[in-house]
Amino acid sequence: MRNKLIAAIDAHFESAPRTAQVQELHDEILQNTLDRYDEELAAGKSEADAYSAAFAAIGDIDALLSPLCPKQKTFPATRAVAIALYILCLIPTIVGDAIGGLGEEIGICLMFAIAAVATSLIVWPTGIRATQARKLRAVGIGMYVLCVTPPIFFDGVVGGAAGDALGVSLMFAIVAFATVLVILSAQRGGKTAAEGQNVSTTPVSAAEKQPVSPARGICTALYWIAAACVFSLIGNFVSWFFAWLIFPFAATLGDLIAGIVLLAKGKRGAYRICRGILGMLILAAYLFLTLQTEKWFVTWLVFPLGGALHGVLSGIFDLSKGDSK
Repeated sequence: MRNKLIAAIDAHFESAPRTAQVQELHDEILQNTLDRYDEELAAGKSEADAYSAAFAAIGDIDALLSPLCPKQKTFPATRAVAIALYILCLIPTIVGDAIGGLGEEIGICLMFAIAAVATSLIVWPTGIRATQARKLRAVGIGMYVLCVTPPIFFDGVVGGAAGDALGVSLMFAIVAFATVLVILSAQRGGKTAAEGQNVSTTPVSAAEKQPVSPARGICTALYWIAAACVFSLIGNFVSWFFAWLIFPFAATLGDLIAGIVLLAKGKRGAYRICRGILGMLILAAYLFLTLQTEKWFVTWLVFPLGGALHGVLSGIFDLSKGDSK
């Protein structure tokens, strides 16, 4: 029975990490349980009764182990769906090209619509980061991708000056609404002490505990307004087909700036910088391949590949943090 008791305790620790704290907890529980077993035997109980009494006195081992075992980081379902949507967004263009005529414009518009949803899901917050502000920002970024569809659609359906006027007007309306969402997301990052009294005690990151300063909100608004102006210039003088890239570029550049600012303040900003550099490389790869091959319905695969690389980068930094602990 003594060996059976030891095996039962060891079984609870099989999947636990081999750390000094876990080993200390294992040895303490094992020693206390064996002592209780010996006491019960000394009191005249049978081995079976002593085993039952000692095992019942252990308590919930899993509850004691939980703080010592880091939770496995799961891959967000929204990100998996987003990667699938990036791949599926090619289908409308293939079907539209086969149909010909107006089907081609509709196919392109559907491609951008699906890509807009995928982009929102890629940046959609999860867990303790799923604040209302971050959700607004995700929707705003998706609308920036969607804004290129009105000029394409109305140019094919209406055509002429009227089609251009309708398409560009609706495009700017979408850009304006998306900018409002991004600005609101920057202004809603913090809560006052009075507001926080009615909020649950779920732990949040240090960055989310600090309210966003008015200066940061104004700079964020000006930053995205400038991005919208650059988008308009590129669309008018270069091509609307490539103009939308200014928005993921602005988001990526924002990561670089934020990372540099964090490092300057003595905080951890390496991940933001690496994520920004990776985003720049992905955009550059898409632009280069598209200009060289003119097969944008194939070069879109760069973005789901980039999403996978972002996951790898996140995993590397998570492992490095775990090693440091």
